[in-house]
Amino acid sequence: MISIDALQIPALPDGPVLVAVSGGADSTALLHLLHRRLDPARHPLVVAHLHHGIRGAEADEDARFVETLTQGLGLTCVFGREEVPAEAERTGESIEMAARRLRHDFLRRTAAAEGCVAIATGHTADDQIETLLLRLARGTSLRGVGGIKPAAAPRAGGVPVIRPLLGLRHAQLCAWLVAESLPWREDVTNAADDAVRNAVRHHVVPAFEKALGAAAVPSALRSMALLREDDAYLQSLADAAVGACAVEGGGLRVVSLQAQPLPLFRRIVATWLYDAGLDSADVSLTALDRVGALCAGSEAGTRDATLGGGWIVRRCNGALSALPPASPQDALREAFCARFAIPAAATTLGPFRLATDAPALAVRFSPGPLIRPPRSAPPLPLPQPSTIAAAPAGCTAPPRPTPPGD
Repeated sequence: MISIDALQIPALPDGPVLVAVSGGADSTALLHLLHRRLDPARHPLVVAHLHHGIRGAEADEDARFVETLTQGLGLTCVFGREEVPAEAERTGESIEMAARRLRHDFLRRTAAAEGCVAIATGHTADDQIETLLLRLARGTSLRGVGGIKPAAAPRAGGVPVIRPLLGLRHAQLCAWLVAESLPWREDVTNAADDAVRNAVRHHVVPAFEKALGAAAVPSALRSMALLREDDAYLQSLADAAVGACAVEGGGLRVVSLQAQPLPLFRRIVATWLYDAGLDSADVSLTALDRVGALCAGSEAGTRDATLGGGWIVRRCNGALSALPPASPQDALREAFCARFAIPAAATTLGPFRLATDAPALAVRFSPGPLIRPPRSAPPLPLPQPSTIAAAPAGCTAPPRPTPPGD
């Protein structure tokens, strides 16, 4: 039998804690255990429940169950609703991935609106071992085999996520709820093998335990904890090396990146991409390899690497920059624009000497009312010399014909 002392709760500043409650056994047990463990004067609980728009009347019953549970404990509950199937069709994601993304967004928004100091979720040891097997099946890094972290640091301005049940099995939580006469809801879709995680839960994990014994899962969980410690040490080395790679404006210096050992190179780039705003699913080994190939290329010119989610990493003048997805209007405009940067090497332009490590002089040509051919004229011979009138940065500088003596 479990006790409230089995919860893994990191030190938290005083303030509300948002508890994600679906109504299932794990999240229901989490809410009851936190309600008994945390001091309400220091950490009042706020419940969050998202209706995914998937299971019709059953999902409506889940919401009513959570509402009744919350009221019985004297707590506040914030309800949300998303139409996950429609969103999955719009984005091309699986139902599972779309639901996960929308749920995370809902929890982050709610936590910020309620002034919460943490978001508590009901992930268990079963979720941990399933995550390990899924990641091994598709290929992963040291960070990946470490699995789910008991506490995840937030992005800038966000709220940390804590997972107090990671040391407990789902069966333990169900047994505790039964012993305490506490009801919960069962999601019938969890019994189907349509989702890959469900198939792993129903078949792979039981076969793993049957073949290797009851100690197999606890041993794997201990190994994952050790791997997280090793990864944390490597990440600390990468964090210490970031200063040597950073350039003004949030970019990374290519030469300094290339001097890093490969494990640190990947961690520096991954952290940089996370901070830029990429979704974790888009910061894959393939994405990191594309950035690595970009760094290994020639110094000359401006080159791009396309990542997931429409993001682009651009190499220009020896530095990398991360460019967010373009809006449809920007994409249309880009189709008619040309960009290049000078110089590719140390260059003298009149009285100015531009060194190779100086910021690039970016020149952008785009169609506009000041650039149009005459109504009747032969084809314009190229190259055509012209000059650009001086103008403040960020303003349009229309070309003009070259006066004599220029």
